[in-house]
Amino acid sequence: MKFRTFFGLCSSGTVLGIGAALFINSGEITTDTPSPENGNGFTLFDWGSPPDRSQWANTLRSPVKRTETTPEASSIITDDRRSVTMAEEKYDAVGNLRSNIGWCGASITLIDRYTDKHGRDIILTSGHCITKEGSNQIDINSINFTASYIDKNNQYQTFTSGASEAIAWNGRHDFAVIALENPIPDEIKPARGIPDYSFKINQNISSGGYSADISELTTHDNCQIKGIHSNGVSTNCDITSGDSGGFLSNPTTNNTLTIVGVNTSIGKNLTTYHDPIRSSLLNQISFLQRSPVPSTIISKLQKKSTNCLIVTANNLRVREWAGTEHRQITSLFNGQVIPILHSIEENVPGDWVAVELENGRRGVVATKYNGRTLARLTPCGS
Repeated sequence: MKFRTFFGLCSSGTVLGIGAALFINSGEITTDTPSPENGNGFTLFDWGSPPDRSQWANTLRSPVKRTETTPEASSIITDDRRSVTMAEEKYDAVGNLRSNIGWCGASITLIDRYTDKHGRDIILTSGHCITKEGSNQIDINSINFTASYIDKNNQYQTFTSGASEAIAWNGRHDFAVIALENPIPDEIKPARGIPDYSFKINQNISSGGYSADISELTTHDNCQIKGIHSNGVSTNCDITSGDSGGFLSNPTTNNTLTIVGVNTSIGKNLTTYHDPIRSSLLNQISFLQRSPVPSTIISKLQKKSTNCLIVTANNLRVREWAGTEHRQITSLFNGQVIPILHSIEENVPGDWVAVELENGRRGVVATKYNGRTLARLTPCGS
């Protein structure tokens, strides 16, 4: 892992109520296409067998090369950030965002229970990244998003897109949703966005973005929630200018980036502030539609894995999607064997997997809950 210690001065800049905004106003840009240190080639894969990314473990994730600058604002005392490499697949969804306002971070996100009416991919960022405080005017043509990923041939690629539609709040709330102009590549797995997440004081959380003083993506893993406020949450996560729009995520989901909010500002006491994903804001967005479940995601999954699930609990609930907040479809019982949908193990956070029932209906079950095993993998047909 790569660590850096930051010793810098906070200068005056845009102020958002309780803190300094975290965008980068300017900076030189260079382009660079990295290559793996051990490029031995790779055969095409299906989603059940993703490429071996181990050869990318020393390649830092920097889709747009910026000149490192002294941040205008920083919450860092002891630097606990780490650089993210191209070997870490779940961060493919996180990219650089540039607009007429400045540089920020943004994340390609599938928001639970919400989809774009026109089938476009969505990114989440902070409102002040694309509009000025107190204004609802957005220069849509200035917005450009770039993310890096590894393709099916195990080659480094970048994805770039403009925006076709956007909405932002920049005042009491600091949040923005952008519909991308170009569809994302199949290889990029979107983050999962959870609206109205239930935060708890001292709960572990993670925050990441593109800091002004580091050109690559960084994350502070396992920082803590320190305050819950009417207009957001505060943490002790290490961020600087440039990290605006970056993600606030649940760190317990190893294979999927689960986003619960975005980075917004730094307070005078070096506390970091974040705006949660809120259904009250999402419901106001004309180009989003509320759906009872992300059924379109499940329906598009490829046919079964070679593994099945054998139920070890007395009663295992099948839900419409991952999370106990989603409606129960049916129950499975001890000893039942059910097919796992192909590739879902990597897409659903935590210990949830998607299954196909005897009637062809699809749902999601938890294999573990509160440390107790509810179901285990077994080869189909055994």
